[in-house]
Amino acid sequence: MIGTAATASHPQPRSRRCPRRAGRESGPRPTDHLLAHFLSGLAFLLAAGVTATVGTAVGLPRSSWLALHLAFVGGISQLILGAAPFFAGALLAAEASPPVLFRLGLFTWNAGALTVAVGYVTSAAAVIVAGAVLLGGGLAVYVARLERMRRRSLQRAPLAIAWYEGAAAALVCAGTIGTLLATGLFAGDGDTVGTHALLAVGGWFGGTIVGTLHTFFPSLTDTRLRWPRLEVIALLGWYPGLGALAAGYFSGSLALVTAGWFVCLVAASALLANVLGCLSQRRSPLRLPAWLVAHGQLFCVLALLWGLIQTLSGNPGGSAVALPRDAVFALSALAGWIGLTVAGSLLHLLDVLARVRAIRRPGAPSAELGPQTRRRPSTERTRRVLGPLVAAAPVVLLLAWIAQVAPLEAPIQTLLRAALVVCVGATGLAIAERALAAARAAPLRL
Repeated sequence: MIGTAATASHPQPRSRRCPRRAGRESGPRPTDHLLAHFLSGLAFLLAAGVTATVGTAVGLPRSSWLALHLAFVGGISQLILGAAPFFAGALLAAEASPPVLFRLGLFTWNAGALTVAVGYVTSAAAVIVAGAVLLGGGLAVYVARLERMRRRSLQRAPLAIAWYEGAAAALVCAGTIGTLLATGLFAGDGDTVGTHALLAVGGWFGGTIVGTLHTFFPSLTDTRLRWPRLEVIALLGWYPGLGALAAGYFSGSLALVTAGWFVCLVAASALLANVLGCLSQRRSPLRLPAWLVAHGQLFCVLALLWGLIQTLSGNPGGSAVALPRDAVFALSALAGWIGLTVAGSLLHLLDVLARVRAIRRPGAPSAELGPQTRRRPSTERTRRVLGPLVAAAPVVLLLAWIAQVAPLEAPIQTLLRAALVVCVGATGLAIAERALAAARAAPLRL
């Protein structure tokens, strides 16, 4: 009673909390950085699909290369540019990059990807070089953001930064070779196109994927990394192995290529062991993103194993050393490894973005969540329909891979191709639905 009377007769002093700065409240958040790159990347992937479809139907010249450029440089690369700083910031407990760095990186990369595409289609070497310079600027901003986080971090995660910066170095080499090839300034004696593709896919995409999954996959399965020391083996094997492969294909050295495939296979097996270890520890049902990502790493090992087998079983006459370009390698490396890993990661991260961005204010209880966190009945029905089709994608891909290794009857192959088209379409629709949900959850601040 005394306390109550004292409180009533003597009003309490006002809280001395500092007022929020308008600039910080209105500036982009880490989720804005991630979503902006994701939406830009998905737009490029959609453009790549349209280009490939129309180009095949009409017979447009250079449409295949243009579709690959839009998908890899404009599409998947932007998923890396958004996700890697996001994960690094969480691992290092570091604040997000300044808005000016984010905007500069977003603009230069998108402008560079479009400029290179225009230059290649119009055969304008100067335009290609200008686009390559813009892409280089975007990559420099990306590395600057990572280094800024590392210097201002509250925690240490040297392996994560090493993975991301190693991937950026591989992209510099791939971009340099690609620019010289596209402008006709250099052809080389070895498989320079294969070297360019290897560094871009295996170094830039692959290095980021293998590095990120050592922390990302345990979060997908609500577990811990089973054997953390295997990450060191993966890191010490992946980039040196890729370096040996690139040098071998560039110079035509069979010994370097053989050693490179073997070392990369050891590194990928180290990651796969941890993926299987996480799966064995889980106590909850396996979610769809984890299902896709886990199968992606199986396809990575299959791709590397196939590359090693193809190298060891080369023609006795001594044909030129070249990166495999057959359907078996393409299915395992591109559709299986890159495709499933990217699809599973997007499904998970876009769901997370939709939930986090719907929160009305930092620290808000569940009652203050925005309406987008409560899924609409139509959304639930859509996910129930698409879910099984997306989950079937790894199985269909594996059957298609087996059908290429040991050819099956024509009707079975036709059925597998049709099933694959359905699964890919369902996966695209599932990603698009989640992207729209994330975009609707809150206004995008740029």
